[in-house]
Amino acid sequence: MDASFQLGFELTNILNPVSQAVSTIGSIAIADAVRKAGSDVLTEVKLASFLGKNRIDSILEAHFRQVVAKSERNLISRYLEIVLESGAGPTIRNALKNPTLFSMIVQMSLLCTVHKHQPLANAIVEAIERIVRDFKGNSAAIPDYPSLLGTMRVIQRETVAFQWSSLFESVEGMIQQGLSKVEPHPKRSTKRRKRNGLSSLDLDRDSINKRGLSFPILQSLLMTLESLQRFPEERQIYIECRTGISTLVVWCYHVLGLSVRITMEDRDINIGDEPFTVLIKETFTMELSVSLTVPFSQDKPSLS
Repeated sequence: MDASFQLGFELTNILNPVSQAVSTIGSIAIADAVRKAGSDVLTEVKLASFLGKNRIDSILEAHFRQVVAKSERNLISRYLEIVLESGAGPTIRNALKNPTLFSMIVQMSLLCTVHKHQPLANAIVEAIERIVRDFKGNSAAIPDYPSLLGTMRVIQRETVAFQWSSLFESVEGMIQQGLSKVEPHPKRSTKRRKRNGLSSLDLDRDSINKRGLSFPILQSLLMTLESLQRFPEERQIYIECRTGISTLVVWCYHVLGLSVRITMEDRDINIGDEPFTVLIKETFTMELSVSLTVPFSQDKPSLS
C-alpha cells in the first residue's frame, strides 16, 4: 500500500468531528476553572486530537508527573483575597487524570520551551488547516489562534518546573561526542565538508545550537508520530534539516521512546536500539525534506 494513502487512511481517526472528543473535557466546573486560568478546554481537546494518541515514554512520564504535580498557593492580600498560584493549575490537574490530555501537555510543553509562542501558534494553526484540507477532515478540528496562544502560555506556565534543558544538554553532548569519536562510513571520503574554507566541525553548528523546528517538519510530525509508534518495524521517517536536530531527538527519543539515527559528517550517531525509526540527516542547504516509508527497510528511503 502506498505510504501516503496508508497515512491518509490512518489520519481519519484523528480528523473525526471534535465533538466526539469533548467528553474528555470533564465537568463544567473543570472547564470554567481552565478558562479562568487563561486556557480553553476545547482548544486543549483539539490539540489532543493530534498529539494525544502518542504514547509518552514511561520513564519521562513518571518524572514529568512528579515534577509538574506540585503546586503552591501564596496569599498576596488577605483583605482582597488575592492568591498567587504556581505549578499545577486546572489544566495540569485535569491532564494528570486523562492520558490523552497528558500526552498533549508533555509535547506542547516541549514545543513551547523551544519556540516563541506567537510563531508556534501560527505554525500549528496553519499545519492543522493543511492537514484537514488535504485529508478532507472536519474544520472543527482547527484551533483558533487567540485561544491556542492562551492555552500555550498556560501550559508553559504550569509545566515550567520541568527542566527540558537537561535533556537538551544530554542530547547535544551525545551528538558532539559522536562527531568526535565515531569513525566515518567505510568507502566514503573522510574529507570534511568545508564552508568558507573552514571545516564545519570548526564552526558553531546551527543543526545543534538552533533548536527551532521548521514548519514542514512540524507538520509532518503532527501527521506521522502516532503511526511510527504503532508500527515501529514497518515505518520510518527520513528527515533532512539544517536546524532543530536536538529537538527532534528529545521529542522522538526521550518523549516518545522512538529510536533515532543521526547522520552528520558522514558519521552515524545511534540513539536507542534498532530498529531506528527516525532517520535524521544534517544538511547545509536551504532545502528541507521529510519522507515516510512503508514498509520498513534498512536501505535509506528515497526522498519525496
